[in-house]
Amino acid sequence: MDSMVVALSLALGILLGAVAGWLLTKATMGQHFAEDQAEARVQSAALLERIASRDQEIAQLSQRLNEFEEACEKLRADLVQESNARATAEERDHCSEWVPTRNIQGE
Repeated sequence: MDSMVVALSLALGILLGAVAGWLLTKATMGQHFAEDQAEARVQSAALLERIASRDQEIAQLSQRLNEFEEACEKLRADLVQESNARATAEERDHCSEWVPTRNIQGE
C-alpha cells in the first residue's frame, strides 16, 4: 500500500504541477498577447497618420500641377498670339517697303 500511495502522490504532484504550469503559461501568454495587440494598434495608428499626411501632400501637389499646366497653356496661347501679331506686323512692313516697278515689256 505504501508504494500505491507514493505512486498516487507522484501522479497527483505531476498533475498539479502541470496544471499550475499551464495556468502560469496561460496568464503570461495572455499578457503578451494584450501587449502585442496594444503595440499593433499604436503602429496602425501611426501608419494611418502617415498615409493621411501623404494623401494630403499628393492632393496639394496635384493642385499645383494643375495650376502649372494652366499657366503653361496660357503662356502657350500668349506665345501663339504674339507670334501671329509679329508675323502680321512683319508682313505689313514688308508690303509697305515694296515699291512697284514699271512694266518694261508693256511700255
